[in-house]
Amino acid sequence: MSDWRSVTSGVPQDSVLAPVMFIVYINHVPEGTQNYMNMSADDAKILGKMGDGDHCNVFQTDLNKISAWSVKWQMEFNVDKCHVMECGIGENRSDTIYKLCGMNYRTVIRKETFRVVVYSKLLPEEHTKNIVRGTDASLSNFTLVVNYMDGEVLKKLFITYVRPKLEYAAVVWCPNLKKYIKKL
Repeated sequence: MSDWRSVTSGVPQDSVLAPVMFIVYINHVPEGTQNYMNMSADDAKILGKMGDGDHCNVFQTDLNKISAWSVKWQMEFNVDKCHVMECGIGENRSDTIYKLCGMNYRTVIRKETFRVVVYSKLLPEEHTKNIVRGTDASLSNFTLVVNYMDGEVLKKLFITYVRPKLEYAAVVWCPNLKKYIKKL
């Protein structure tokens, strides 16, 4: 049994209930925001259309609300890990610089989330390269021992170690072009 401690803010780390308590603690962050907010574990993403200045102002207003929430509940954001990724091409795109907690967001063209690499052009090229690299490494290990096992064992190894790498989050990154399918 651990010793008692005072918790003045946040959620105690390394306890069995910490994940559930954290979810309860942050579950109301998106309340009052106009853009869609996706949250999982300690990660949050705000998604919105940035067609003109009005959209940008609404997005910044949402960031201000989230920033006010973090001050109220004494839970600081790691602003160094926060950034903006613009997807697609827009003629009316504004050059707005977004701020969170008084700090400017960095603009990036690449983001990795849950081991899926997404580029601002929304092409799965880099992600496909990573998958091929990882599966090639697994397959090269199999070639060392293929002479010593039967087909059934090789099939189980493939299903266990290679196929999950090829299929992981395929719905998200969707290899729809022939060149990506051929690489895979």
